[in-house]
Amino acid sequence: MDRSNQQTPTKGWINAGIFTVGLALGAGLMYMLDPSVGRRRRAHILEKGNRAKNLSLHTSEKLARHLKNRAIGLLAVIRPSHLKKDIDDLTLRDRIRSRIGRKVRHPGAIKITVANGEATLCGPVLADEVESLLALTESVIGIKHVKNLLDVHENADKISSLQGSGKRYLQERGVV
Repeated sequence: MDRSNQQTPTKGWINAGIFTVGLALGAGLMYMLDPSVGRRRRAHILEKGNRAKNLSLHTSEKLARHLKNRAIGLLAVIRPSHLKKDIDDLTLRDRIRSRIGRKVRHPGAIKITVANGEATLCGPVLADEVESLLALTESVIGIKHVKNLLDVHENADKISSLQGSGKRYLQERGVV
């Protein structure tokens, strides 16, 4: 029995695939080379291609900027603190004041002084905020020591500087 003339099932699928690809390619060429509207279709596809190219360029530039900024931020975090320049006392005070404003209900009641990297905290504060306030102050880069002269109160009764809702504090915790 001579099997050289018989087609195997695999060859049939391959021939059908080639026919389908040829059919699709021919239909696509007819669509693009149509004498009446082919020019408009080619221009439209060209515009879409240019738009895709510009979007990908914009996205890649944006991603590169993002990665660069992340790397710079990571280096700033992991850089040893002894390599950092000495920070003047006013800057340290302002950094502490900024952080306190986000963590304490009545930041204006706390007086902060900094001398040679040593922070001194004075004024009335609620008892539930003392521990986090001291930890926060110690975490500021450049602060070597924190002196606690805070007047600790269990509640805000009869202490004028602790009156009010502490609006920003409550907003950040989703209470208001």
